[in-house]
Amino acid sequence: MENKTADHLDQVSIKFRPGAYGVYRSMKNKAWFALAEFVDNALQSYLDNKEQLLAIEGEGFSFHISIRVSLEEDSITIRDNAGGISYQNFIRAFEPANIPLDNTGLSEFGMGMKIASIWFADKYIVRSSALSEDVERLVEFNLAKVMSEEKEVLDVQLRPVSLDSHYTEVVLHGLSHNAPARKQQLTKVKDHLASIYRKFLKTGELTLSFNGEPLKYEEPEILYAPYADTPDGPARLWKEEINIVTEDFSVVGFVGLLKEMNAINSGFSLFRRGRIIEGSHDEKYHPRILSGQAGSPRDKRLFGDLEISGLKVSFDKGSFRQVEELEAILELVKEQLAFSDHNLLRQGDKYRKVTLNKEAKEKIVAKVTEKLKSKSKQREARIKLQENVNSLEAETEEKIATAEVSNVLQSFVGTVTEEFEKDGRDYVLNLHVVQNPAIINLYELTYSEDSNSNSIIIHATINLDHTFFGEHNIFLNPDSFEPIIALLKALIISEVISLSQGTKFGGNIRLNMNKLLTN
Repeated sequence: MENKTADHLDQVSIKFRPGAYGVYRSMKNKAWFALAEFVDNALQSYLDNKEQLLAIEGEGFSFHISIRVSLEEDSITIRDNAGGISYQNFIRAFEPANIPLDNTGLSEFGMGMKIASIWFADKYIVRSSALSEDVERLVEFNLAKVMSEEKEVLDVQLRPVSLDSHYTEVVLHGLSHNAPARKQQLTKVKDHLASIYRKFLKTGELTLSFNGEPLKYEEPEILYAPYADTPDGPARLWKEEINIVTEDFSVVGFVGLLKEMNAINSGFSLFRRGRIIEGSHDEKYHPRILSGQAGSPRDKRLFGDLEISGLKVSFDKGSFRQVEELEAILELVKEQLAFSDHNLLRQGDKYRKVTLNKEAKEKIVAKVTEKLKSKSKQREARIKLQENVNSLEAETEEKIATAEVSNVLQSFVGTVTEEFEKDGRDYVLNLHVVQNPAIINLYELTYSEDSNSNSIIIHATINLDHTFFGEHNIFLNPDSFEPIIALLKALIISEVISLSQGTKFGGNIRLNMNKLLTN
């Protein structure tokens, strides 16, 4: 370029056949990886200028990046207070594949911002002020205009600022179909970004906010239990540190077993240069070399964070390119785990959470049933007291005591009867709480109309011997029964009421739920 000084930079090159920009829009990508390109640039700017930033702002300086997705304004805004884009970097920042002079950090291919911006939107505006430069530079890229006019340079707008100013703002306008458009998508993007940058978030060196919410990453709990081969032995924390260094690569991190089996937390996160390449949030990496058969107990409990150096990554930084070398690295990790004092992989295969015997279960079931009866008794007391507010207290208490005898019918575990009114109809719910292995369903119901009282009579059964209670170890915590039974009771009542409101096939929810929880 002809302009050689920072003060007179008035154009930047975009040396690239303009028609090729349209291809960027259809490239395969994911919203969190595209947004990660902007985060990488800001983070690298902070790391490159950390000493100078602290010197100017003081030790209390807080580095932050904010991402705002506005569906109403059809825009995405990314702001940071890092070192800004310097004159030299601004010259090359808009040229596709113009690789940074130092590509050993998070910004390495010279493609990220350009591809991500066009993938997301029809237009993007970059505004930045770099440390020790008394000018703000602004560039606007309009995809339609660049393609129609076959532009190869973009004009730069200059504005004087303080030498201590340091910031970058990228605003994307006219969002494409690739941008997250629904609340559920925004939540998923947020969770992935928190996962990808969790190492920087954990140290407190980075504050990353998404639509005003500072992102946090919750570390999963690790299993603390005896070795499966010696169940009466001492408990230990099932986590192994990994530190393998060879001439060509290194892998550092840990492998552990989850306290509870979990589809989102199980699996591996593979890092490079401090950020995740593969295995963020609910898309963990499950290598068969380590995780074993998909869906096995080991696969559902094994997890880990592994920082890998020496391997190349794809230009979108979403995967490692050297698959065979990666498998060789994981084989070394497996060997280390196999030869430790307690084989962690074997523990993952064999460990099962301790469950209570039948006698202990029955004691807990009896306690839960008594609690249910007690709640029913209290509810009836409140109703009677309201109906007989002008009666004598002694007479009211006597009625409550006798009402309990008539209303509670005994079955194998217990039955609670409850009367209520909804939309002008009277309902009588007979809730049978049983412990019967012969019943395959978690809950069942039948209902009929009492012609004499014009009431709907509901008979519902909740089976505490269903596999759902055993698989989730609910017997270990009696207090967890009450909310579960309350939820099932609400489902039962809702199904019957919905039928009277004109809902067809309301029972399909119950049928499908029983199938899902039984299979």
